[in-house]
Amino acid sequence: MGKTPDPELTIERVLTAVELIPPGRVVSYGDLAELVGTSARRVGRVMATHGAGVPWWRVTNAAGAYPPELLERAFPHWAEEGILLAPSGRGCRIATYRADLPALAEAYAAAVADLDGGPDTEDVLVVDAANVIGSVPDGWWRDRPGAAARLHDALVAAPGDHDRVLLVLEGRARSGVPETVQGAVQTVHAPGSGDDEIVRRCRELAEDRHRVTLATADRGLIARVDPLGVRITAPRRVRQGVQLNPPKD
Repeated sequence: MGKTPDPELTIERVLTAVELIPPGRVVSYGDLAELVGTSARRVGRVMATHGAGVPWWRVTNAAGAYPPELLERAFPHWAEEGILLAPSGRGCRIATYRADLPALAEAYAAAVADLDGGPDTEDVLVVDAANVIGSVPDGWWRDRPGAAARLHDALVAAPGDHDRVLLVLEGRARSGVPETVQGAVQTVHAPGSGDDEIVRRCRELAEDRHRVTLATADRGLIARVDPLGVRITAPRRVRQGVQLNPPKD
């Protein structure tokens, strides 16, 4: 049996990132989610339940706004840090005061280097193959096994910064790549639902304290892995990071 999942790690990541936002600057929940590798909803939950001890007023929604009761509490902090209100009076001018996100990302990476575990901890990218393949209408539906094989070969050639890549195939796509390990890429066949297999694999990896990133845009799947502290990356980022050849006519 694996170790108990550690959702506290995601909480610690979010709070660490908030503490690094410079005074007089703000970011959105989405900015923070992209930085930490989770969902904006998860960031909002962490801030609502654990944010009292960090400068929470430096994290707003995408419009720079808060609900009325929170807005009143933010006013004195913004005034002290020189953050001006938006013309509507319902929030701050987030476009003017947004933090330098690349600099924040660099500081965050240095701060969390030791948060995620010991020497056996791996960075694992779990790829929702159906979602990544289906994100571009390039005719993949005419040859699902071929599309799976192209994605697999592209990942083997360019696995990115991850220690390991787990490519999850379902349905007809399974015949395109056998269950095997090639380079940093392990291909697994979902016996039924691909989503169910992805959740199971993410849970096992999280229990063993690996850093897990899931490549998908499936909101239902994201909601299922969110409690595990899994980071999320968009299918387009995977496609941009590899040389994914188009199908042959």
